[in-house]
Amino acid sequence: MTISIIGASGEVGFRLVKKLQHAHKINGIVRSTTKKDFNEFDNIKIFQAEDISMTDKLVPALEGSDVVINAGYIWFAEDINRAINKMTSKPRHMIFTGSTGVIHKVTFK
Repeated sequence: MTISIIGASGEVGFRLVKKLQHAHKINGIVRSTTKKDFNEFDNIKIFQAEDISMTDKLVPALEGSDVVINAGYIWFAEDINRAINKMTSKPRHMIFTGSTGVIHKVTFK
């Protein structure tokens, strides 16, 4: 299974990477590639996306994902949804680690 983690270099995101990388392929989406050292992990590909609202740059990082986890800022929910709707293959699950789902209705087209 391929899991894309937005905010993979943050506190929550990096912990998710450490736990999930043993059993899954991970696409780590980060603003800065120098914040955390991902070299110890074999099953991860890092994508730099300095601005999540630039959905055309986010789509390649998410493409082929079975699961997308947003461990980053919750106010990017609509941008992430726009990126997912541009993908050729939609993820089966979208997980937000914040309360975004309570505030915004996010649907895949």
